[in-house]
Amino acid sequence: MPRTTHRRHSTSARKSPGDAFSDFVKRDFYRRLGWIAAGTVPLVLLASERGPLRFVCLLAFLLVAFQVIMLIASAQETLDAFFPPKGAHRRGERASHRYLTYFASGYFILSIVLLMTQLRRIDDTLGGMRLFWIAGAAGLPLALLLTFLVRRLAPSVYDEGGEHRFTMHFGLIVGSFLLGPSVASHINYSGPGAPLHCIETRFIEKTTSSRNKVCYIHIEAGEGSTERLEVSGDLFDALPGAGAVILCTRTGVLGFPVVETVQPAGAR
Repeated sequence: MPRTTHRRHSTSARKSPGDAFSDFVKRDFYRRLGWIAAGTVPLVLLASERGPLRFVCLLAFLLVAFQVIMLIASAQETLDAFFPPKGAHRRGERASHRYLTYFASGYFILSIVLLMTQLRRIDDTLGGMRLFWIAGAAGLPLALLLTFLVRRLAPSVYDEGGEHRFTMHFGLIVGSFLLGPSVASHINYSGPGAPLHCIETRFIEKTTSSRNKVCYIHIEAGEGSTERLEVSGDLFDALPGAGAVILCTRTGVLGFPVVETVQPAGAR
């Protein structure tokens, strides 16, 4: 009898295949986050390197990009592992779930369209990438608010597993993250015009985009960092390989300088 009792206890303590798979998904999620964190370190430390170390930065970028792609590919399994559905997924599709899925998908597409309208402005803003990441992080509380509202209006979409729950989370979170930079860039540009401030600054190289032949110069921005600015083809041809330019900016509402004009040194 004691042996039988012991066998029953050991069998009940054994994890089910579903629990084992959830543990595997969680470990894989944490492992990929660790690789992303490890790859971010050289990206931050070596971002301004122009020598052989720039290849280390390139490898780190490829590593981070690959891990992010794999996280996106396994996002639905990760969501179900950390937040198991309370009920079985129903075969029949509820109308409310379908409408909420349309809302989340439309919200995500709208955020992409709005961001595309602001890409040129973000590129012409000194510290534009910093504005992008700060505003993107600021948009995440909006995703939490929308998630809370949907959770109150249609709790069943979160209690049941399936593609509806994943689409809701993906659309609201990523959409809010992309919406933040577009709104912030618009606000930064739309305030009252600040006085024009012109300084002479040094640019270290000229580059062109091989895809659409856009011309850029890379100026020094202090602390070893650089900023890429789009310039006209005539100005690009008139400038030497490196030298000085007159940079005129206006400070935006959010404190980020917006580039108004770029002229060759001595043109004023």
